Amino acid sequence: MEAIFPPSFFTIMFHLVIHIGEEAILAGPVQGHWMYPVERGMGHFKSYVHNNSAAEGCIAEGCLTEENLTNCSQHFEDANIETRFNRPRRNDDGNEINVSSESTILSNLFPASGKPIGAIKTLSISSMEIIQAHRYVLANCEIVDAFREKFKIEVTRMYRGKRNSSKLVEEYVHKHFHEWFKEYVASQNGVEITSEIELLANGPNNVVRRFKEYNIHGFKFRTMWKEQGLKTQNSGIVMSAVTKRFSSGRGSIEQSSDDMYYGKLVDIIELNYYGKLKIVLFKCLWVDTTLNKGIKIDQFGITSVNFTRLIHTGVKETDEPFILASDARMVYYVDDPIDEDWCCVCHMKPRDIYDMGDVDFVELEEPPMEDIPFCEQHLENIEDLPLVRVDQDEQEQVDSLNDDGDSDGDDDDGDSDGVDDDGGSD
Repeated sequence: MEAIFPPSFFTIMFHLVIHIGEEAILAGPVQGHWMYPVERGMGHFKSYVHNNSAAEGCIAEGCLTEENLTNCSQHFEDANIETRFNRPRRNDDGNEINVSSESTILSNLFPASGKPIGAIKTLSISSMEIIQAHRYVLANCEIVDAFREKFKIEVTRMYRGKRNSSKLVEEYVHKHFHEWFKEYVASQNGVEITSEIELLANGPNNVVRRFKEYNIHGFKFRTMWKEQGLKTQNSGIVMSAVTKRFSSGRGSIEQSSDDMYYGKLVDIIELNYYGKLKIVLFKCLWVDTTLNKGIKIDQFGITSVNFTRLIHTGVKETDEPFILASDARMVYYVDDPIDEDWCCVCHMKPRDIYDMGDVDFVELEEPPMEDIPFCEQHLENIEDLPLVRVDQDEQEQVDSLNDDGDSDGDDDDGDSDGVDDDGGSD
């Protein structure tokens, strides 16, 4: 093309319009098919060269040394030696802050995960924030579901026959369950109440630990206030949750749907249940999930959100601004140049985690070679087996033998020409 079109045609603007768009459609994102990985690999091999007169030999010796070191490093797993096999990930989320619970049940329900980055601050939060955080923990604890259903049955009797009774029951249970749960467990005097239930019923301590950055699931989350003035964005949050909706009228019908909640990270706290259980929670600003109000999807499948339409801001006691840190995934937002106040959502993937998809492995019709049992050879009728090759013509074999004999004779004659009959040499 450079031989046909003038050089001015290959400015970056024309090049982007004509080529880059089509390449992205055919091959996907550019980082999957550009030459930088190959160039980095060649640069790595070039670093082995210390003698320009023997470049190939230096590269071969360097690769051999690297392979030997890699093989030996596999045997250092138990030692405190960092190798490429036990090296921390880019966003290391080792379990370093959550102490293991005394109860195996609670440790399974809320497993320790994640790692804080930076300074840790201890402070007291408001009673409303404690209630909101504790309420969310109880709502996501399986061993409390039986008590919640029992309380829901009692509340249903109170609102029987009223308009929108199902919605009123859910709102009342959400607001007052933690209070009823604490009173009910205390009234049982330990009868058929486990230590885990008592721990959750008593609620957490109002003294929490606050983090500004937190690594989990291969992501580095950062609060909105921490990233002010930075060019990077690590405060975008997305999570999937089941939302209950009720139709209006006396016979209100409950409908559940799996919605995606988009928001921004405001605060990171560690809820402490008096040293026996520690849970990390994210406090977020959530966008309204109503379609075409706080969220919209265009014809190309691009999701956009509007942060001027917020829900669960934490101002009301019934709000739910907190989520478990283990439920959070990262997104980033790009301002829409056409629609003001709208941002396009871009989902993130950790660099060292690969999504293999939901492809089911097809069973092979024939078993692999290593699964086939070894069959011993039986050579009882060995007399019937041909012991001579029959793939070539016998005449060709004879001709080849004659040619070999003639060549040997010629060599003998050539050698005798230089020797006299008397045995002396010329």
